[in-house]
Amino acid sequence: FKREGTNKCASCPPDEGSNWGLVLLGVLIMFVVLAYIVVDSLSQGVNIYVSASIQKITLNFLQVVTLCGGFPLRWPPALQTLFYVQGSVSTLGEHLVNVDCLSTATSAAALYYSKQQMFAALPFLICFISFLFWWLIGRVKKQPFFRKRTAPTDKTHKDKFIVTITSVLYLIYPTLCKNAVSFVAGCVFFFLS
Repeated sequence: FKREGTNKCASCPPDEGSNWGLVLLGVLIMFVVLAYIVVDSLSQGVNIYVSASIQKITLNFLQVVTLCGGFPLRWPPALQTLFYVQGSVSTLGEHLVNVDCLSTATSAAALYYSKQQMFAALPFLICFISFLFWWLIGRVKKQPFFRKRTAPTDKTHKDKFIVTITSVLYLIYPTLCKNAVSFVAGCVFFFLS
């Protein structure tokens, strides 16, 4: 079984191949969404389009609604499904990639704390991977990472690195908040019992 929401369990797919297929599909979808958002943010530059502002407002609204779905209330099933779909669209996290069904050798507690450690390290990993990606692009194009702009509208690889970090952290922020709250609550419960 895997965790579904805050207080429910759902059955895992019956065979291991479909588990891996779902995880790989989720990772692929996450990378496509990330690439689209980063490329869209980079292509705008100093120009601000109304459609981009509406996209950001809509994404922010969907993220807030998804966070509301995490409150331990008796939401009707239709509303829970709506929260799940909105979370899949607006948030990179456990909605698309859930590794609970892949691990059979570790206990549920060990898996839970391993996932919490991964979420705690994720912002640092994102910064490191983004830096490495744009640094390598600069090396391939023979442009230094910390170069001066030749024109005010020129974009350096450092600018692209900052836009990448901002976009990705914006997308995983609700997942980080949700997991931080559940991690702190779990630690408090552990130490009080």
